[in-house]
Amino acid sequence: MTSFVFANWSFCLATSLLLTMVILWQRFLLIKPSIIMIIFFHLMIQWAAAINSPEIEDYLPNPWVFALLSQGFPFIGLLGSIWIGRRSAYITWKRLLQSQPVLSRTRKKALFILGSYVIIFVFIYLQHVPFSRTGLYTIFADPLQSALAREYSLKLQDSAVVRYGYGFLISVFAPLLAVLLADELMRHIKQLHVLKSVILIVTLGGLLVAVSLSGARSFAAIIIFTVLFAGLLRRGLPINMFYAGGMVLAVLAFPTLLSIVREGRDVSWLLFWEYLQGGIFSRVFYLPMQTGLWFTHYAQTVGFLGVQAVPRLA
Repeated sequence: MTSFVFANWSFCLATSLLLTMVILWQRFLLIKPSIIMIIFFHLMIQWAAAINSPEIEDYLPNPWVFALLSQGFPFIGLLGSIWIGRRSAYITWKRLLQSQPVLSRTRKKALFILGSYVIIFVFIYLQHVPFSRTGLYTIFADPLQSALAREYSLKLQDSAVVRYGYGFLISVFAPLLAVLLADELMRHIKQLHVLKSVILIVTLGGLLVAVSLSGARSFAAIIIFTVLFAGLLRRGLPINMFYAGGMVLAVLAFPTLLSIVREGRDVSWLLFWEYLQGGIFSRVFYLPMQTGLWFTHYAQTVGFLGVQAVPRLA
């Protein structure tokens, strides 16, 4: 084992140990966005960088720069974050666990505002991208052209309003609306309101379709994850492997099904599991690290992308 490989594994395991201590004894820190971001970075990039450190050492002219980015950043960031903003995080955590009931009028107002934005912007989006040309429709109608349709459905759109408005829709308004709708759904299920529960389930399904119009598989997964994470937050983020496993399966199920349909194959449990443990897990837990590795290699061999790359990265 080289010093580079040893350093990668040391920092990765040290970060895991610190995160475990936070989860077990200072769970209120998990409310902090910086901690949440570091957890995602740890799972999606840091572990992949540690496991593949021998190949990284051979691939990069200066692998230690990538080690600093992939291993040093989350470890140092976590060391700083656990000592900053502790009091405000604790107060927020207590308010979350002991929250007071929200007035029905306030809930309806929030649902109306968020729902209106989603409906209006989906209408605007479909004026620029007809439904028959969206990536989602093409997945079912012409799977071989779905990748190209996905790019034209969003990234290659000339209208900045469509590009950025859709970005706000999938990253801000839709997740918040989904959490509020899921909360309403649980309340009506407990009160045995069958009709209202069915309407809310259909509405949530429509929201998943709205964020998936471009054909991108990750947007619906983000919505599902946000709803499940919000539900666990209300329970104090209990340590339960059944919850964790079910959450991962629920989040990755929709992208997996879209991947199978996009390739024109018949859905079956065996094929679903094959795609889940193959392409989808690789997409989530390996490709983010690999993308950063490619950028680092480009910067070390050719040079930085420069100011002209800002629109592309944005």
